[in-house]
Amino acid sequence: MACCRRCCSRRNTRPEVRVFNQNNFISSAVQVNYSLSQLLEPDTETTFNETTYNTGVSFSPRIDGLGVDIVAPGVYKITFTATATATQDIIANFAIALNGVAIPQSEMSQLITTNGPQILFSTIIFKVISPSANINVINTGTTTFSVTNAKLDIVRVGNF
Repeated sequence: MACCRRCCSRRNTRPEVRVFNQNNFISSAVQVNYSLSQLLEPDTETTFNETTYNTGVSFSPRIDGLGVDIVAPGVYKITFTATATATQDIIANFAIALNGVAIPQSEMSQLITTNGPQILFSTIIFKVISPSANINVINTGTTTFSVTNAKLDIVRVGNF
């Protein structure tokens, strides 16, 4: 009895297995936030007490609440937003920081008036070469101001 072609062709077909290497891109994202009010004195970092989501394997939110450790090299889009208030009209200076040092491309100045809260916003695309890189937001100015709804979003957007 002869074998049908359909049966034989299925047995001879082997599934293709993709081999992982460092050139494969794995998308991942993390969002940490702190909804309560916190006072940011000069040279202090923002605290984040809640991780809203964390996908992939590129991040480790810090137990002490001071930002996020990036644990995989790659290209990242980092965005910070918060609502700021002050007891008098001031210029608030802030930046996204790498290991406690402000990243120059992310430094921002914002006028904060007593008329109402202002939105602070900064976003950068940044290349992380050697993990572990701690990402946070730091007050780079000489004035103290208050922030609420502080949110730090980090998305891995590619390899390098």
